[in-house]
Amino acid sequence: MSNKSAKVISQGSADMLPNLSGGAWDPHNHNSIASISDSSLHLWDLRSMEKSSAIEHAHIRDVDYNPKKQHIIATTEDDFGICLWDLRMLKLPLKDLPGHSHWTWAIQHNPEYDELLLVCLTPSVDMQLIFFGGGGGG
Repeated sequence: MSNKSAKVISQGSADMLPNLSGGAWDPHNHNSIASISDSSLHLWDLRSMEKSSAIEHAHIRDVDYNPKKQHIIATTEDDFGICLWDLRMLKLPLKDLPGHSHWTWAIQHNPEYDELLLVCLTPSVDMQLIFFGGGGGG
């Protein structure tokens, strides 16, 4: 049995993140997280507890950081799409992967091959592996 205990170090208010539906830790920066609320992506700096940037009203369902490439995230969207984003340039996606027959609900990068994604297409069990690059991963 462990003697460790958890404590709340920050608690957001209800108006700060209404309808929080997901998030991910940045594997390259322990002071950064991404959260999804009201179909928008919010990027947070944990040192200041301030939002550093956002993609508002983008119909985003899930987010995952690329474990091999700093500043790159993947998002799933209501409109059957997947987008890759460079966090330094959020005006347009780095890559758009449209054309899925169902809503894309969840996404996860492969820990070894940075160009391989696991995508859940429905809230049940439909999944796809998507290779989006031209070269080898890692």
